[in-house]
Amino acid sequence: MQKDIIRMSKKEIKTLKVIHKVIEHRLKQKEAAEELSLSTRHLRRLIKRIKDKGDAAIMHAGRGRPSNRKYPDDFMTAIIDVVKKKYWDFGPTLAAEKLEERDGLIVSRETLRKWMINEGIWIPRKMRNEDKNHTWRKRKDCFGEMVQTDGSVGFWFENRGPKAILMAYIDDATNIAFAEFYPSENTWAAMDSFWKYILLNGLPQCLYFDRNSIYKTNRKANRNEELKGEGPKTQFEMAIEILNVAPKYAYSAQAKGRIERLFGVFKDRLVKEMRLAN
Repeated sequence: MQKDIIRMSKKEIKTLKVIHKVIEHRLKQKEAAEELSLSTRHLRRLIKRIKDKGDAAIMHAGRGRPSNRKYPDDFMTAIIDVVKKKYWDFGPTLAAEKLEERDGLIVSRETLRKWMINEGIWIPRKMRNEDKNHTWRKRKDCFGEMVQTDGSVGFWFENRGPKAILMAYIDDATNIAFAEFYPSENTWAAMDSFWKYILLNGLPQCLYFDRNSIYKTNRKANRNEELKGEGPKTQFEMAIEILNVAPKYAYSAQAKGRIERLFGVFKDRLVKEMRLAN
């Protein structure tokens, strides 16, 4: 004879044991209610339910049943079709925003995330092969204490325009950012973009950048520099020295993680927003 299998959580098993003690008059209702952190009124409800329907009544009545808030299958199919057609390379958060804004389809981002993962449209961050072998650096304490800068070249306008460089700045303490497009990454682009950042946000104490030839030269010191006891400097280094901004050089992409993550946001959102806006 096959026996019914009842699956319960540890909490339900504990509750059932205590209730059986009450039914067998080995424990008072008040003591049982305190042990289970329940009101005596609710405890009496559970006792009656178990006496009438058996031990399985301790489980929630909705277990194993579809949620009342579950989206219809045809609605899910419609959402996935639109995502595959228009937002195939969007993240779940941005896709949910655009579905509501442009298509009038409202779905929570977490629900959409599950659907996109199940359909293979989206790969969760924890499943991606990312380099995690770097040391975390604490943020600066005050706005303007240090600003990270870099340029990212690419087809930002996809097939609607030429290749461009996005010169970006981000405050290390507050994440306040500024960025502008230029035809190429050169000294003029670096100086012009930094000047525009200063006009908006003021002079930072320190500017953190990589060892690109715009910011750091590998040439040997000339005679005048040797006589002054100085090393060789780029035009950009000389400019920020006049402004009394201290330079700081990064030796890896992970070292300037704030600006790299900012470019990640721009590549995820800005490119797609410009695409939608044509």
